[in-house]
Amino acid sequence: MFLSTKYGGELPSYLRKNKYANPTDKDDTPWKYGMRTDKHYFEWLGVPGNEMQAEAFHNHMRFKTWGLRWHAMPDLMSAVFGDMEPSAEDVLIVDVGGSSGHDLVGFRSAHPDMPGRLILQDLSHAIEASNREELGSHSIEAIAHDFFIPEPIAGAKVYYLKMVLHDWPDKQCKEILANIKTAMRPGYSRILLNEIIIPDANARWYETGVDMIMLTCHSAHERREKAWRSLIEDVGGLQVNKIWEVAGAIEKVIEIELAQSCDARQAE
Repeated sequence: MFLSTKYGGELPSYLRKNKYANPTDKDDTPWKYGMRTDKHYFEWLGVPGNEMQAEAFHNHMRFKTWGLRWHAMPDLMSAVFGDMEPSAEDVLIVDVGGSSGHDLVGFRSAHPDMPGRLILQDLSHAIEASNREELGSHSIEAIAHDFFIPEPIAGAKVYYLKMVLHDWPDKQCKEILANIKTAMRPGYSRILLNEIIIPDANARWYETGVDMIMLTCHSAHERREKAWRSLIEDVGGLQVNKIWEVAGAIEKVIEIELAQSCDARQAE
């Protein structure tokens, strides 16, 4: 899907042109160079005529998770949602950049009696292409939103991002997190990043393969734990509370709180 011959063959030329430096600019990617386009990949998916490619991308997102889902882990669920206010009007999860809403569908199917609203956010072309009947049957609200502007849903229990930040260089990741931070309720809200964390040694083919895809398509990369922690702390006001292992899954869950919430809990 990503490494098509139409642009994949241009990677050596792109690297030579840039003296083999790792690409780090979202507006200067091997993908844009090879495709002869000025649009970022996610913008390009919304261009009329690219519906088949957009459908392939969303199907890829729907089916790519391996192993146990994070919401099937009792310890994680208790730690994150244990103090959830039992109200159907409160927002339980905002799935930021959630594609077709498949993760929220899975969550609601696993926890049908858990109170709270589930909100899917993505660009307008992704929301328009989503299965509204399926979302509606699981009481999922779909809202078009660009995560490079401030998060409009304030005070949600969880802001969930499934393999979103690995699509972006550090500068844009910090912008996305900062925009969510402004909406969080101190001592209550969490950000959950469901992401690959590359081990410091003996990385496997999957992590390294996805790392190359991120490089060629987005001028981004997969990150080690130290890089994730540094990225999050550099936002200012955010802090990693815990990194959760999800048995059998490639991705881990990085639980983030407002820094003052962590400080207050440690002082108790």
